[in-house]
This record gives sequence, C-alpha cells and structure tokens, in this order.
Amino acid sequence: MASDRDSIFYSQAWVSGRTTEQSITDHADPAETLLAWFSQNKGWLNPHVRVVFDDSRGFHVIASRPLNCPMVARCPLSLTLSYLCLDHSQDRVPHVTSPLQNCLGKLPDFVLNYLFLVEQGHLGKDSPWHPYISCLPTPKTMTTPIWFTDEDMECLKGTNLMQATKDRLQGLREQWVHAQAVMSESGVAMPSEFDFLQFRWAATIFTSRAFISDHILPDRPTFPILFPVIDILNHSVEAKVEWNFSPHQDFTLNLLGKVDEGVELLNNYAPKQNDELLMGYGFCIPDNPVEQFAIKMQVPPEIIQQVSGSVELDAELIPFGMPASSLHGDQTKEQHFLRTRGHPLGRYENTIPCFQGFPSYLVHTSFLVALYTRQLKLSDVKFPNPGARLFLATLKTLYQAVQNRCERLPLPLAPSPALASDKQKYATIYRNGQANIIHTMRRELKNVLESRRVHNQVSAEPAIVTTTEALFTLKAAFPDHYQNFKNALSLQWGIEVRNSVQYANDVAEADVEDLVWVLLLIVFATITLTSHKNTLPYTWLLDLFSAYPLPSSSSTRNENYLHIHKMLRKFAKQGDSTWTAVASLDALGLGIPRPTGDGELHTREKELPGYHGPIEDFREKLITWALMVVETERIELPDHENEWLMRQCLYMRAWREDGEDEAWVFEDVGLGKVE
Repeated sequence: MASDRDSIFYSQAWVSGRTTEQSITDHADPAETLLAWFSQNKGWLNPHVRVVFDDSRGFHVIASRPLNCPMVARCPLSLTLSYLCLDHSQDRVPHVTSPLQNCLGKLPDFVLNYLFLVEQGHLGKDSPWHPYISCLPTPKTMTTPIWFTDEDMECLKGTNLMQATKDRLQGLREQWVHAQAVMSESGVAMPSEFDFLQFRWAATIFTSRAFISDHILPDRPTFPILFPVIDILNHSVEAKVEWNFSPHQDFTLNLLGKVDEGVELLNNYAPKQNDELLMGYGFCIPDNPVEQFAIKMQVPPEIIQQVSGSVELDAELIPFGMPASSLHGDQTKEQHFLRTRGHPLGRYENTIPCFQGFPSYLVHTSFLVALYTRQLKLSDVKFPNPGARLFLATLKTLYQAVQNRCERLPLPLAPSPALASDKQKYATIYRNGQANIIHTMRRELKNVLESRRVHNQVSAEPAIVTTTEALFTLKAAFPDHYQNFKNALSLQWGIEVRNSVQYANDVAEADVEDLVWVLLLIVFATITLTSHKNTLPYTWLLDLFSAYPLPSSSSTRNENYLHIHKMLRKFAKQGDSTWTAVASLDALGLGIPRPTGDGELHTREKELPGYHGPIEDFREKLITWALMVVETERIELPDHENEWLMRQCLYMRAWREDGEDEAWVFEDVGLGKVE
C-alpha cells in the first residue's frame, strides 16, 4: 500500500553508492519496466490506466481514459514477495534459494520478511523482483515517525506517538540484534553493507505496503505479504473499492463507480485514524472523520479488592446504565478511545450524556476510584444510578485525566508556521487533531460542572460553590457569625476576604481556600447544631454528614489536623460567640444537642445521618471530618472572572430523604466553546 508521499523512485544507490541520477539512467522508465515484468508473470493491469510518477504523489495510477471495466489490477500469488519463498516445503509460491532458509523457524516470520526483502534488494538484477524493488521508496523519502529527526519529533510532543515511536524503534533494534545473532549462529552471511538502516527500511516497506495473508492463504498463520503493482495505489477513505481474493491464486482490486480520464485511482485501506496512518504509512488526513484519542486508565487490584471484597467484579453492579460487557475480557490490554459527538462509529452506551464519549471501561474505572477514595464498597451504592455525589466524583476523575492530557497537548495558539518537511506537516496535522479531541472532551465535562455553578449568590438549589458563595450563605443565615469568622481569618492568619476572593501573604490561593473551607465546615457544624434556625447551612451539613459520617473513633493527628487544631485554639481567644462555641465542642455531651422550644438542649441522633457513635472528642472528630470532606470533594475550577485563578469548589445541596437521583445529572448540557 502506498502513501501520498511514500512512492518515490527507489534505486540501489543507497546500498551500492551510486547516485540516483545514475540509477535513473540505468532504468530510464522504471514504471514501464515494472509493468512489463508484471504482465510477463501473469499479472494484469487495466489497459486504460497507467502508472506515473511525480514528486508530490510518488508512483501512482491514473485513468488514461474513462474506465469501462471495474477491474484495476490482478496480482497472482506467484508474484508476491514474502518469507514464504524460503520455505521449500510449500508449493504455493515459487521457491528461492537463499542462506536465509537456515533461519526458518528461528526468527519470527515478519523479521524474515524484512531480511528477505533486503537480501533481494542487494541482489539487484539477479532478484526475481528487481523491477518491483527498483520502484520502492528509499529511506531518504520515508515519512513515518521512525524516520523523524529530533526537530521533526518536536511536532509530536505531547501525543501518544511520541512514546510509541520510541517503543517502535527500540523494538526494531532488538529485532535487528536478535536477527544478527541468529544469522551468525546459522552461518548466514549477508552483505557487509547490511545495517540497521536497511532493516528499518524493509520494516517500513512492509508496514506501509503489505496486505495480510489470511484471505489468499487461509490455511496458514497470518503474515504480511507484498502484492506488486496493487500496492502502488494511494489511499483515500472515500474511495469505493472491492478486494477479491481467490484463495491460493490471486488478488484482484476493483473500483466501484465511474472514473474519468486523468483522475487518480485510489485504494481504501479501511477507515483509519491518523496515528495509524502516520505510524504505518507516513501520512495523515486533515480533519480525519474517524479520528479518536487513545487513553489508558488502569484500576489497581487493591482498589477492586476494597470496593468489591474480592478480586472479581459483579457484572450486575455497574453504574450509569453501562453494559455488562465493559467487564468482559482483560480490558487493561485493549485500547480505549475518546470520541467526540457525531463520530461515525458512534459513542458509548450509558445514561449520562457527558460520559457517552468515554469508553465504559474508563468510566467504570473512574467510578471505582471514586468509591475507593470515599472508602465505600459496591454494596453501599444504589444501582444503576449511584447519585449526584458519586456521579460528580466519577466526572472529576475523568476530568483530571483529560485535563492532564490537555496540559501536555495545548491547542495551537496560531496557525502553524511554514513547516520544513512533509514529516512535520503530517505530524502537525495529527498533533492538532488529537489536541482538538482532548480539549473538546474536556470542555464537555467542564460544561456540566459549570452548569451547576453559582457566582456571588446564595443558592437553595444543588450547586457547585466556592468559599465566596459559602461565605454569602453564612452571612445570609448568621450575619454575626460571618463577621466573627471574617475578623478571625484576618487577625489570626492574615487572610483577607475582599472582592469575593480570599488572599493571604505567602500562601497559595488554593491552599488558602482549602483552609477556609475546612474552617467553614467546622463553623457551619458548630453554629447550626446549636441554633434555633433550620437554615440552608444546616441542610448542607445534614447532606454532607449523610455522605461522610462523622468518624466514630479518633484518627491519627497528622500535620493538617494539628495545624487546624492550633488555629481553632487561637480563634477561641477571640472571645466572640462563634469561637466560644467552637472552643466548647468537646463539652457537648454524648449526643448532638439541639435547642427545644423552651431553650433547653436535647439529643436527636438523626441530626447526624449515618453516625451512631459517642460524641467524646467531638472537636477532634469534626476536624478530621472536615479535612476529609474537603480533600475528597473539592473540584478545582477557574474563577468566573479571572480564568488564571483556580478556585476550590464543593458540591452543596440540601439533604433529601427521597435519595440522590437528581434530574440535572441526566441532562445533556451540550458541547459549548472549546478552550
């Protein structure tokens, strides 16, 4: 199979030292020589087409007049080139006498293919395939990534092909070293000029031009096989073609539809995305309609063990309406692709619109990670719709994975400058296509998060809020406590609340906001559990306690805990009502106090859903709880006014006895602008 740029006149110059001009003189019309050889050996090419050459398309086929026959070419099995010619025990293709016969069974078939092609190239006119090999592209014209310079590789920076190219080259080097050792042990003497460059060249010829052997040799294990002349046709995903294999006889290529005079005849390698086209053939298609983004996520066995209680997952306990097939086979060994809306292959089956561009395995893996971080088991979850908090936790894991890829693969800020080569041109097409996909997927997830955000206001509806909105809520419900809180932040830590944003000297904004969130949750708990008012902060707390029960035993006093504990002790010295209440948390008794109508306290365990333990060391448990909630729940999003400023957000909603299946989770928010 030939690429747009992979069909340039091949000569023996690169192995014999002769110049290309000298080689062209030796073969004034290599296409005619090739076709004469092809027809003399029972190959057939439609008489109304001809093979031509130019610098942009290489050797290719055009119609010399309107075609009245769909058949373009037929190549007999006897003309194919592969290691099979070395195997004299078979009678499917002609036998060739070669020292490489000693390597049969000692090297993989595809490696023998490479060695055999190089050997035949060195034989020159003594090779039965000399007219064919003379028309193959030279190493100098190869455009697959394994031929890229360091400068070319810069165009692949941040893409999957960056590492894949290194792996491919490393694999080829290992195959070359092994082949040398086997040839030496088997007494096979190849030409002294035979080196890794030529081995790499042969490998590229097979990846860019070979067909698989299944259809023409169905009774043998699969291997790559070269079909001369048929492999000259360039590729188009829009070409309508028909491949007819007559087992053990020949391969016929037919074109379906009318072809006008002067039009290039094109083959169709089947829909392929640009990474496969670039890696295998050395070219890319701009705006490739089948383009996808390959991504990997693996769930460690210890996570499965914790959330399921065993190493196996129950196919019935799958969230978001995803199919049980997402657990079939070893999903860690398969490639998984992100697909944008309108992809020809469709999206993936589940009930959440923003998840439908992600393979089920990735969504399921993210869901298991969400359970693990919350110390939940599958038996704790309601299926098939686990609720808004677990949905957001799953989305956050996916969002972080996509965001990491976006940072490594930013969108181009301006049109690409003039590129030095076709390698850079095709690499840039591939790279920009991948960037567009990953940023589109990021935008789709971010739109869902943004759809639930509120800005600088109090919201009784479920919402994703920053400390700004939380402070507005505190101020609306408890103005005095809000002022006490604001004063304490300023006096004890230098944190100023102004213009709806927290600032502190020598403290990163994200760290400040985490700190403020922890303190806010503690204050919310303190003042709402001892207040006469059934306020919005109180219903927020009930919901958070239902998702994160107060720990029933004391936890390790880590650095974060000690830091918060020390701050609370300082705040208590303020002497105001807010911090006096915080300071007296340990004296609240064995239940959660709540004022009765006559002003006396009584205990109602249901005020802390999910908690049934004693309340000794209540302050310590509350600090531990607040740290856990913020660490687990926070979602980092840019400020709505200053995109450069990242805000730490929490999902806050009033506690509901009717469960968590909130309708907004299933809404299709839409794609929106790609950033």
